[in-house]
Amino acid sequence: MDYIKGVYKRKIQAEIESYKDPEDEDKRDTIQAQDVLMLDRISI
Repeated sequence: MDYIKGVYKRKIQAEIESYKDPEDEDKRDTIQAQDVLMLDRISI
């Protein structure tokens, strides 16, 4: 289970890195919020 979370977390991190555009601040926040919700679902 921890392995799955770790892999997923790295995927999220890579995704966030690709959104490092200053104009995309709002979009990045939305993506992070969605990913946090997904992680919560996975850990249950």
